[in-house]
Parts: sequence; structure tokens; C-alpha cells
Amino acid sequence: MYCNGCGSSLSEHQTFCDKCGRKAGADEAPPRTAYVREKSEGGAAVLSFLIAGLGQLYVGKIKRGLMIITIYALFGILITWRMLVWFDDVLYLEDLSNYFLELFVLSVPMFIIWLWNIFDAYGLAKRYNNSSRANGRPPW
Repeated sequence: MYCNGCGSSLSEHQTFCDKCGRKAGADEAPPRTAYVREKSEGGAAVLSFLIAGLGQLYVGKIKRGLMIITIYALFGILITWRMLVWFDDVLYLEDLSNYFLELFVLSVPMFIIWLWNIFDAYGLAKRYNNSSRANGRPPW
């Protein structure tokens, strides 16, 4: 009889291999269990609700989270600048209809990015958890 672990010969009465310590007759090594901490799917969505991109950072998608934060901040700066120009024009009572249209056009993509970002963070957390349950390690 031979050891399934190292291949050394064993006598019939041996219970364990002298070289590797494996139990005689055992076909496979005992399964190794890896513990990976799961990410809260709802928590990722709430973080992205509060600050766009924060849920992606929480899940571990650093580049995506920083990109969302940067894009969202640029839209915010642009809208704030247009609001300051708008307030300046209010003081001089100029035509404001174009400014309202500009603010609307800038606000709609900002809202869409914010909404998508919440669902994206939730989906990423779900994918992270499914992969860590299946493989025992995070997907990224």
C-alpha cells in the first residue's frame, strides 16, 4: 500500500504516513475553508446615496469610485459657478431664462449619474459577496 500524499510505501497496519503524516487511505486533503468578510449590499447603496462613489470605494472598486466622485464634483463645481453667475445677473435684472435651461441641462446628467451610482454600488456588493462565497476570495 502507498501513501496518497507523498507516494511512500506503507505497511498494512500503518494508520498514518511516516513522511507526510497523512492518514492512510485518505484520497484527498481536507478541504480548506477561507473566510472572506462579506460587504453589506444595503450599506454600499446607502453610502452611494450619501456621497456618489463612496459605495464603490467600500466594495473595493477604488478607480471606479474615484472616477464617480471626480465626475460628480466637476458637475457640482460647474453648477455652482453657473448659480453664482445667475445670482449676479439677478442683481442686474437681466434675462434669466437661458440660465434656468443651463442649470436644468447640467442637473439632469448629475441626477442620472447619482441614481446609477446607487444601483451600481448595490450590484457590485452583491457580485463581491457571490464571488467570495463561491471561491473563498474577493473577485477583484
